[in-house]
Amino acid sequence: FPHNFGNNKKLPFDPACNGKKLWEFPILHGDNIFGGGDPGADRVVFFIYTDNPDTNPTDDGSYCGVMTHDGAPQGEFNLCPVED
Repeated sequence: FPHNFGNNKKLPFDPACNGKKLWEFPILHGDNIFGGGDPGADRVVFFIYTDNPDTNPTDDGSYCGVMTHDGAPQGEFNLCPVED
């Protein structure tokens, strides 16, 4: 991780993410940070403005949404609702 996320099922992320190369990264419960192994069910999705592999995504990226395997068909994701 991060892994490229193709969004083949066309989850409706923020429109600013349309047409961008999307990336997914595991979200773990509590204060845990993913370091390998089981990634769990939840992912944050983002895109990076540049193709430079040395770019830090926290400096040059944009949030698209959060998704989960929970409640989705096998191997697929559901988009998590956004609450204000």
